[in-house]
Amino acid sequence: MNGRGFDRAREDVAAPGTVDGEAPARPIRLQVNNLDFFYGRHQALKDVNVGFPAAGISAIIGPSGCGKSTLLRAMNRIYALYPGQRASGEILLDGENVLAPSYDVGRLRAQIGMVFQKATPFHLSIFENIAFPLRHYERLSRAQQSERVEKALRQAALWDEVKDQLGRSALALSGGQQQRLCIARTLAVRPEVVLMDEPTSALDPISTARIEELLAQLSLDFKVIIVTHNLQQAARVASHVVFMFEGAMVEEGSHEQIFLSPKQQKTSDYVTGRFG
Repeated sequence: MNGRGFDRAREDVAAPGTVDGEAPARPIRLQVNNLDFFYGRHQALKDVNVGFPAAGISAIIGPSGCGKSTLLRAMNRIYALYPGQRASGEILLDGENVLAPSYDVGRLRAQIGMVFQKATPFHLSIFENIAFPLRHYERLSRAQQSERVEKALRQAALWDEVKDQLGRSALALSGGQQQRLCIARTLAVRPEVVLMDEPTSALDPISTARIEELLAQLSLDFKVIIVTHNLQQAARVASHVVFMFEGAMVEEGSHEQIFLSPKQQKTSDYVTGRFG
């Protein structure tokens, strides 16, 4: 797989923030402060504090059940769709707390898009899968819709494969194509942040490689945050890595720091395979 895209994305990311005359802090786009999360009485996240830099790809890693996906779902308040789930603390997008009751959820879902582990195409045509959310958020002419659909499919590296069959059912696409269609659907509404929860775990190696190359390109225009159980994938694609364990944030930093010189023993044990 060509790594030049990842190298370009990483060049745009400043060195991790340190003190005592070391490298300057990264510009932060999404800041999580004192975040607790509960499924009923069960506390899944415990006082999480972490900043996600404006540029590059951030990867959240950690063993199963450590709170990775829960943290991702808190960022666009998708948990609000399910009874008994609640979050407290702050998640600041460009300085505004998206957890505040006054923050419009519709606005939030447009600003912070999400791609799930399993591809979830609508039972509609390829074109309508992209046009449907556009009509929800904006009033566009048919020509404008067509332009936005094409742009989103191009951004998701799918246009050349489907441009002559836009009226075909999205369910007829392969698994990898369906996942890229879901990415295109997310990009169509022009989000500021794109969340991806294990987006390649159900895909074959060839489709996984295509998604990883796509991530590098997307990170030049969007802030991308990905949850992955695959440490090799995190090392390949991410410029910034967050390690979580038992609902808490243990350590965050550049991918070089986390994988080559972690500060916490627990981080070292995890990335070297002593537990997982």
